[in-house]
Amino acid sequence: VMDLECLLQRKSESENLLDRVNNLTRCVSKFEGLLKLRNRIKAEIRFLDKLKEGKIAFKQSHLISTNLTSLKALIEAVECIGVAHISALLFNVNYTVNVGSEEIQQSICVDVVANDGHVWVKVIARNAAALHLGWLGQGQFGDRSLLDVAHQFVQAAEQNEIDFQPPKIVFCFANGVPEQLARCLDKLGILISGNIISGFEEIDDSEEENDEEQHPPLKTIILADFVKDFRLKNTIGNFEQLSVNSHLPTIANLDVTTLLSLVSNLCSGSHNYLYGIPVLDEQARQERQDPVLPKLNRFLSGKKLIACETAIKSFQTIVCTIGGVKEKERTETLLKKIEVVPDIMSERTISLKSSGKINQRSKIIFGSGDYHKATTVTANTGYVRAALQNGVQYSTFIHEARALTENKEKGAKLL
Repeated sequence: VMDLECLLQRKSESENLLDRVNNLTRCVSKFEGLLKLRNRIKAEIRFLDKLKEGKIAFKQSHLISTNLTSLKALIEAVECIGVAHISALLFNVNYTVNVGSEEIQQSICVDVVANDGHVWVKVIARNAAALHLGWLGQGQFGDRSLLDVAHQFVQAAEQNEIDFQPPKIVFCFANGVPEQLARCLDKLGILISGNIISGFEEIDDSEEENDEEQHPPLKTIILADFVKDFRLKNTIGNFEQLSVNSHLPTIANLDVTTLLSLVSNLCSGSHNYLYGIPVLDEQARQERQDPVLPKLNRFLSGKKLIACETAIKSFQTIVCTIGGVKEKERTETLLKKIEVVPDIMSERTISLKSSGKINQRSKIIFGSGDYHKATTVTANTGYVRAALQNGVQYSTFIHEARALTENKEKGAKLL
């Protein structure tokens, strides 16, 4: 009876978690990994149902080693950070490890990616005693020491920079962390959220002095506050802050979509037309409500402008074919401000598999920006998303697309 009672309680907890995840989806249209999280909870419910119906032979361990504890801790972290600050959950990040002369591809799973990739959060639900045993090498079989995981996170972060800086790593402990383990994580540059618990048996380390004075007090962070403060200080889109953000790239790589927007008549005051062409009418409507040029000018101000040969050639061909007189004049002026760089792709771009959205031209344009440690300015969200799904997050500034419209004005109706 006790087992059944326990089973029903677990099922009720699982259903409660599912409700909480469904609540999150009401607050935000969607971000990557939300479906994965929902499916994990549903799988847990299905498993408990099969146990209840006797379809799986019952073992006491089924009720103890459930995934519920870690799923619950993850959902609590998500609620604490707030969906507005989250860009992905359960996100796989690739990195390489050198073993002898061989490069081996590995991946880690980041529980929460926050602040557009600048912050990685790993949620740890195990209690401090279990973590301590794992660290001593006495954990359950198959348990990796958290320190090994920490080293992997640091390595992956170094190889997956965001705006050319490694993401900040936060280990969020739902049930406390032993002090000595916390100190080791701190030395690796990992931030700690959660309670630090002292009093565990220390490991003698010949290099370590056991003197109290050697141990300055450890600082922990409050996850929600850290994410909010970080966002204020480090957001590319936060124009007022841009001058302060010394770590942001000072080079802007211009995509074809951006070059066209910078010279388009639509962005230079001629947006009061009805063209009778759905895509142009929609762009004109957007431009009347939310002009693109002021945003671009603010972002590009004070930056070195580059564009690769492929982008410049494509841009010139389009202007030459469909550009109007004024658009061609603006093109001449713009090209004088841009340094044309050769088509050289970054390593991580070369390794991206081509697909519908990941075509060679886009790879060259984004890859050249990445190679030069520049922020790529673009309206090509399809490529940015597809690359992200394949584990590559570029430094980007995204704007709405604007076409060349000057020659279409003759047959258009002035509003």
